[in-house]
Amino acid sequence: MLLANINYGQLLYDFVCGYYPQSITRKLIAANHYQQANIRRPVFSIGILFTRFTIIKVLLIPIVSAFIFVLTKLHNSRLLFKEIIAMTEQSSSTNVVWHNATVTRERRQTQNGHKSVILWFTGLSGAGKSSLAHAIEEQLHQLGCRTYVLDGDNVRHGLCGDLGFSVEDRVENIRRIGEVAKLMLESGVIAMTAFISPFRSEREAARKLVPHGEFIEIYCRADLEVCESRDVKGLYRRARAGEISDFTGISSPYEEPTKPELMVDTGARPIEECVEQVLGLLRDRGIIHTS
Repeated sequence: MLLANINYGQLLYDFVCGYYPQSITRKLIAANHYQQANIRRPVFSIGILFTRFTIIKVLLIPIVSAFIFVLTKLHNSRLLFKEIIAMTEQSSSTNVVWHNATVTRERRQTQNGHKSVILWFTGLSGAGKSSLAHAIEEQLHQLGCRTYVLDGDNVRHGLCGDLGFSVEDRVENIRRIGEVAKLMLESGVIAMTAFISPFRSEREAARKLVPHGEFIEIYCRADLEVCESRDVKGLYRRARAGEISDFTGISSPYEEPTKPELMVDTGARPIEECVEQVLGLLRDRGIIHTS
């Protein structure tokens, strides 16, 4: 037969490259005495162009699309964490001027008998951030200090009640807390914030809101296993069951502080020791003066 013993690999190659299929053409030459010189004359037709385009689309487009998708995700992640820093440097509000009060922060500090500062407690859910912050506040209150604790759960009942737990909402949540803590610093009180605040970028943005040395990052370190054992709300169990998305430590990352002002081992040490460790730092920095 005319088409017997055709090399179909060569046939496909010639067809994709835009030539008359050699295996068929040679048989036609033998039968019809065509000239050998015309065997590999290029074919320029709609069929060939369509075939080439289809093959390129099938092989290359998914690869290119995946590559672009990954780059876009990485780019958007970096932009997201840069936005919070940009928002602290400029305001979308127009025609506003900061009013300098006659009662200054220094006068408030003198009246209070201590310096104001921001104590930023960070760590996994269940690490003991809120418990430690409130225990410290109790001790400072007994010493006559002016204090206030901004707790993650409490703040979400009002100020941040419109926010969820997506990455974007978490960044906005910490941005608002940072601004509130800054106002409290100006009021002359010792402001304590107890939030997971899982991303280094958002904690750094909050730090940049205030002068150097007035933002003290306190890392409440506790292993994930310890935090899960303290999970009285059952949040970790629900997160592992897929009932809660974007849960820090399970389906969302926690970025440990690289250089916190203080690290307290809340996972292993008694809370009384952790409280004394923080109070000792405040004394060493001259924020409080009582023993």
